Amino acid sequence: MKFHAYPDDETLRYDVKNLIISSLVLPISPEQIRDREKLFDGGMLNLENTDRVQLAVALEKQYDIQLDDDDIRSGILNTVESIAELIQDRGKK
Repeated sequence: MKFHAYPDDETLRYDVKNLIISSLVLPISPEQIRDREKLFDGGMLNLENTDRVQLAVALEKQYDIQLDDDDIRSGILNTVESIAELIQDRGKK
């Protein structure tokens, strides 16, 4: 199991930003991604649906969580903050 408890939310959000950048091969730094800004559908990174699926797969592998199609479509992956909350919730189970 790769998931581990993070000492604080900020550390987890920073790790999520790094995962977004590495899994989607984005030419930006973690500091350029805001926690509450939309990532998809015209958001700050203007990511597409194919990116959403690729990110979901990377999250599942990195944090040992399960995401189904409803999760992916629901918008839970729309912000760094919502992704971090999802990891914390699913990682505790």
